[in-house]
Amino acid sequence: MEKEAREPSPCFLNPRTVPVLPEPLSLSQSGVHFVDPHYVDSYVRKDGAFVEGYFRDGDGNTAVNQSAEQGGGYMRSNSDGNPFNNLK
Repeated sequence: MEKEAREPSPCFLNPRTVPVLPEPLSLSQSGVHFVDPHYVDSYVRKDGAFVEGYFRDGDGNTAVNQSAEQGGGYMRSNSDGNPFNNLK
């Protein structure tokens, strides 16, 4: 009787290939701050395109506007002049 090949169970993953997740962000960490939900005014981009104003609350969905009390807002790295080490 031939055994069927199966993928390994996730509980037996090789620890050398499992990514290490960073610590959750918190205000106690240096170099980060909390950004309150806010309205972004309309503007014209450098390429001439007009961007309509919108409410930025950090969830990526402009159809749902959340106050900080409702879970809106987001963590952001402090400005240090290096655009390559900012939180995404």
